Amino acid sequence: LRRPDDRRVLGLLQAHQKLTPQRRNSRDHKEACMPPETPAFPAENITAVFKGRVSGFPGVTGWVQFDQAGYRENYRVQGIEAGVRSELQPISIWSNGQFLLTRNYSKSRKGFHLPFSNRTRIVTSILGEPFLMVRQNSSLDGTPLVGNDRFVGFCADLIKLLAKDIGFDYVIKPVADGKYGDDSVNDTWNGMIGELYRLEADIAVAPLTITSKREKVVDFSTPYMEVGLSIMFLKPTNPESDQFGFMKPLSKEIWMCIAFAYLGVSVVLFVVSRFSPYEWHLNQESDKADKVTNDFSIFNSLWFTLSAFMQQGGDISPRSLSGRIVGSVWWFFTLIIVSSYTANLAAFLTVERMSTPIQSYEDLAKQTKIKYGVVNAGSSKEFFRNSSVQEFRRMWQFMEANPNVFVNTVKEGVDRVLNSNNDYAFLLESTMNEYYSQENCRTIKVGSNLDSGRGYGIATPSGSDLREIINLKVLQFKEKGEITRLKSTWWDASKCQDQNQDSKVCLLKNRDFI
Repeated sequence: LRRPDDRRVLGLLQAHQKLTPQRRNSRDHKEACMPPETPAFPAENITAVFKGRVSGFPGVTGWVQFDQAGYRENYRVQGIEAGVRSELQPISIWSNGQFLLTRNYSKSRKGFHLPFSNRTRIVTSILGEPFLMVRQNSSLDGTPLVGNDRFVGFCADLIKLLAKDIGFDYVIKPVADGKYGDDSVNDTWNGMIGELYRLEADIAVAPLTITSKREKVVDFSTPYMEVGLSIMFLKPTNPESDQFGFMKPLSKEIWMCIAFAYLGVSVVLFVVSRFSPYEWHLNQESDKADKVTNDFSIFNSLWFTLSAFMQQGGDISPRSLSGRIVGSVWWFFTLIIVSSYTANLAAFLTVERMSTPIQSYEDLAKQTKIKYGVVNAGSSKEFFRNSSVQEFRRMWQFMEANPNVFVNTVKEGVDRVLNSNNDYAFLLESTMNEYYSQENCRTIKVGSNLDSGRGYGIATPSGSDLREIINLKVLQFKEKGEITRLKSTWWDASKCQDQNQDSKVCLLKNRDFI
């Protein structure tokens, strides 16, 4: 403003001089918009100032004069605060490179406001469970549904409460492009934020996250729901019942080696006992005093080896040195096998209880096998793009390098998790994560929230007459428990409890059998 380029000024003068006198001096069609004291300055006045014939002339921004370099001097530009439905009000002055704030900017603008009930308000929202859904084509009696009756959900009930308490009519109109609001493309706002910014809608009631960037172009109410960014992952299926599950801690090859070792040691013990004179002794219970017997028959050899393997002991034991060496080797072998089996069994049962291969966002950031993404053109994407935390920056670089991980809607991201083979995780708000996990019973929320303190708010155009009253009503609804009542209506946590209970019983039965 202070030092325009000389070539632009000269170009403006030449263009103005080429205008016909009729077009240059005709201002009848602008009289209603321009102040009456504002003159139509001909180009000769500006040319005379440049040539030094006059020192200047009066203008809207003060005395029009230029310095030796051809730059404007002693000008005065006034800053005006413009609201959507409020009168223009001066707030600042810019003069000779100095800025003076004459009145503090306030979002609570005083001025002309329309009454609440004199027109129908357009409410923009976005289709998505459980906030806004479309009913069936007809009601129970077959009557076709029209208008706001076509929609159900948390947001549909919330806007109905607001309209009833404030006193205005409304029409719900789902956002045309199906987006929340982002300006990453050509610095142009799309989605619900774009419709409010272009005054195509009066209110946005949706799971719209409050961010500082959005707050610059629209007004938000106090958060009606606190949320956080969370991870959705496919719930691992419970292991099927297996009557021989107790054998899984060791491989089939090891079990076969144990069986062959058991038979081999039993046979060796039988043979050694047969050849050793120390294993033969007189049978005291026999009628014949001279009858010599051997305790390690083939059956007793098998029984001694089995009892030693089960760590139960037996009623007979080797007497010969060779027999005791064979028994000691078998005991040492049994010690190693039993210890390995016990350790593997504990690890096997622990793996069954493990929920997912990832437990937090740090696990996601450290690996690349499991892909993860967010909704395109939303606050979650903006959070990762602008985050200064190292883990979040690494996650954003991974997502930016793999554009196919982004989805257009929350439902698309949930379906991608359900159809994945434990190789995709979806990052979304915790409220939606909880809802879909309770609905399909096949997904779970992993770890804690990545970004706590976020909230959903009701958005209005900047300077809207509804902002203050909506803000007050949201606070009252939260105090009276209306928001909690609506949430309990649409978030049902009892659907998956029966399935979880059945899976626990099945798992306990398997372990009892083991």
